[in-house]
Amino acid sequence: MAPTDLPHPPAGDDRSSDGPAPASAAGSKTPDPELASPERSDLLPALDRPEDKETGETTASSPDHPEDEERGDAAEPAKSPPKRPIKHRRIRKLAAILGVAALTVVLGLSADAAALTVRIERFDIPASVSAAHGETWVVVGTDSRYYKPEGRDIYQEGGIPGGIGERADIVLVVLIVPGEAARILSIPRDLILPQSAEGSFERLASALELGEPELVHALCAGLGIPTDHMVKVTLRGFVETVDALGGLTINLPYSTRDFYSFLEPTGAGVQTFDGDTALSFVRSRHPEYLIGERWYEADLQEGSSLRTANAAVALSALQQAARTALVNPVKAQRAAWAVSGGFQLDSGTSLWSLARLARAASNAQFIALPAQATGTELAVVPDDSTFAALSAAGFAPGSCQVSP
Repeated sequence: MAPTDLPHPPAGDDRSSDGPAPASAAGSKTPDPELASPERSDLLPALDRPEDKETGETTASSPDHPEDEERGDAAEPAKSPPKRPIKHRRIRKLAAILGVAALTVVLGLSADAAALTVRIERFDIPASVSAAHGETWVVVGTDSRYYKPEGRDIYQEGGIPGGIGERADIVLVVLIVPGEAARILSIPRDLILPQSAEGSFERLASALELGEPELVHALCAGLGIPTDHMVKVTLRGFVETVDALGGLTINLPYSTRDFYSFLEPTGAGVQTFDGDTALSFVRSRHPEYLIGERWYEADLQEGSSLRTANAAVALSALQQAARTALVNPVKAQRAAWAVSGGFQLDSGTSLWSLARLARAASNAQFIALPAQATGTELAVVPDDSTFAALSAAGFAPGSCQVSP
């Protein structure tokens, strides 16, 4: 599996190195050999080959005419019904076994589908329409500690699902237009957008605290982006899905660390991150890079932009890992179980429709939405470049409406 490359970061403030770059990542591991080569597909059971048991046509004396034996004459062979060739009987036997196996798989998948569907948490969103063509997916990484990963005490408790304490950590918009390459638009979480309340503005990240409908309104009213489907990925769901898939393979230009997101120093080059390390990577916005013998720290604005880029890199790596897992039924089932328990969908989106999203993301164009800095910490606002990028991506700013 080809690693997903991370863009080279901009140089920032340098820090003295505490020593040479670590040889490998804490929390990273050697790439799973199963990711590189599919398991064998010769799963059919061995069949008995009873050639030694099969006989040709039998010639026996008729029990009704014992005088034939007394005369010693060679009795004329009794005529028996023609038999199907042995080869045909084996094919029928194999077909029967395959039929039973197929039925077992179908019944198993049906049972799994029912169990997976029950595990999915749902929420309602209002309908939104615009002049843009295609199908729009909004993928939100939520930072609610209500769904913090098991054993991760570094995250404090708190965060009500769809309410206070749940913010949008990452927002990716995927536009799927038939016959065209999909576009993945990464939206800055600190972008100031209008709220549903008249004359009220707030950061996009904070809109989720007022519920999923408020996030739909902010994207529609502020950027002209409709929401046909929404997927929320919890902290725990992300970690468990990455682990179920065997890790994310990412190519880093430099050894990287971030004390704020708990990202331990990684190695440079191709790395395979486990779930915990991958989570620290996508949440990093105070990264430091080891260049030569010095650590260089990105400034706040650069770190925020790099966090947006990391989200797109992780999504691409996740899609590649998922595609590889399809050849491993056990791994695929584990991943489906993790997704169903850690991803949340709007009430109009099925678990199986996520396959359409995954296919689109496999060959998508990534666009980082530009915005104008305000000079006050991290807040940014839309400007002409923002709306030009939206129009180029296929959206129609100013034409979106949310149903009451």
